[in-house]
Amino acid sequence: MADQERTDRFLAAGIRLLAKGLGLGDEDQPSTIFGWLSDNKVVAEAQTEGPLLDGKLPTKDMLRWQWKHHADYLRALISHIMDLYHWDWHTDIMDESALLLVDENDRDESSLVKAIKIVCYSNLKALIDNPVQRIMPIATVMISKDPRSLEDRARLYEKVSEQWTELFDATFDAHNINLRPGVDVQDAADILTALADGLAMRQTGDPNAQVIDRRTGDSLLGKAAMMMLLAGTDPGDHLTLEKALRQVVNKSISDPD
Repeated sequence: MADQERTDRFLAAGIRLLAKGLGLGDEDQPSTIFGWLSDNKVVAEAQTEGPLLDGKLPTKDMLRWQWKHHADYLRALISHIMDLYHWDWHTDIMDESALLLVDENDRDESSLVKAIKIVCYSNLKALIDNPVQRIMPIATVMISKDPRSLEDRARLYEKVSEQWTELFDATFDAHNINLRPGVDVQDAADILTALADGLAMRQTGDPNAQVIDRRTGDSLLGKAAMMMLLAGTDPGDHLTLEKALRQVVNKSISDPD
């Protein structure tokens, strides 16, 4: 219990220090990430929450007992960030999405379009409003040459993709939607989850970006999902995505009006 408390305290301190280093706090910070997360900085930040349950303040010896090397702490911190980023809000979003997309009592075309709009907006808004989102770019750089951290992140993405793939399968079955030959449900899930990550990062990096409209509930992710579904749904011609696109392009060239 005490070990877990110390672990949680030091990891939470690391997240706060990263946030401050990225300009999300009022204090001046060193110019490099290693300065932000030095042992002394982490311990000092952990102490701001007061004593642990045993009455002692976090110390550098405690930090080193938990993680023998500084690199071990950084790796654990990144893994913790990835976990918070993907799962702190994910369960609620998945439950809400399942209720909207796979509704046995409301399966007409307009209800599905409305559900897609709501689900994509809620998903993207949750990502944008998640404070950890702002730390993700630097966390990505930190793990770029660390095989173990890359494997941890890959497993998280795999879990996310599996859940969305299952939901998409259930949605298509509920609404009798058939995909074009060669269009894979898992590919669609990977595309949309990756796009959600990218759009959320675009919004946090560019506050003027029109990624979501909080007044209307519209989002670029919703538009992308509808475009993908429109292009990827087989209307009965059984054409692949490439052949269907060639047909549209050829028709536009031969009949420009």
